Amino acid sequence: MMKKFSKNTVIPPYPPFTNPSIPTLLFTILLIANALFLSSCATAKKAEIKPAVIAEKKDLEEKKVRIAHPDAYYHFILGYKLEFEDVNAAIREYKTALEFDKDSPTLLTRLSALLARKGQLEEASAYAERAVQVDPEYFPALLLLGEIYANTEKADKGIAIFKKIIEINPYKIEAYLNLGLLYGSLKRYDEAEEIINKGISINPSSPLGYYYIGRIAFDRKKMGKAISYYKKALKVEPAFKPAYIGLMHI
Repeated sequence: MMKKFSKNTVIPPYPPFTNPSIPTLLFTILLIANALFLSSCATAKKAEIKPAVIAEKKDLEEKKVRIAHPDAYYHFILGYKLEFEDVNAAIREYKTALEFDKDSPTLLTRLSALLARKGQLEEASAYAERAVQVDPEYFPALLLLGEIYANTEKADKGIAIFKKIIEINPYKIEAYLNLGLLYGSLKRYDEAEEIINKGISINPSSPLGYYYIGRIAFDRKKMGKAISYYKKALKVEPAFKPAYIGLMHI
């Protein structure tokens, strides 16, 4: 039975998909997408800054399941329920759904995510690219495509995708963190820290940004800084296990 990762699961930067014992960043993106679909009825919170209000309204629009044909929606629901039970069956349902609604960015993105989870990255990339062609600003597809590029040694394309997300909506913390991780995997550490810090400024209550900077500091042999940032992660979320593990390795 496939392990279900929590929303706080921290993934090492871009491990190979072929190693089933190591969770990948794409699993995290899959879970983010799950959260988007399940929270489609959420309402926007009040914000003092007008651009933030606009961005949040845009988030709500992105969270909607975008499937026009009722038969396509039926097969989408079947596939969605099967995702953690029988991935191959879920893929078959999504492909059947696409026969009724070939341009649904929701279906294209879900199918791409499952194919990526199986390591079929070339096919996954094709579906994600098609979703972006249908809607160039569809956040789940853009984020997933950036992850696929990052995991297939197409770093320049991945960087361009994450920057595009930030340009479209500068309040997407996921884009900052994933861009920072990609810079880190390329050993562009200063750029990685700069962009992750921007993500932290958007959501200082998330432990992920602090943890990732701690990881970068550890890689750079800056142990004092690594300890400091691991502790910052624990300050905002005392139960954040990866930070404890990071501290144990120093």
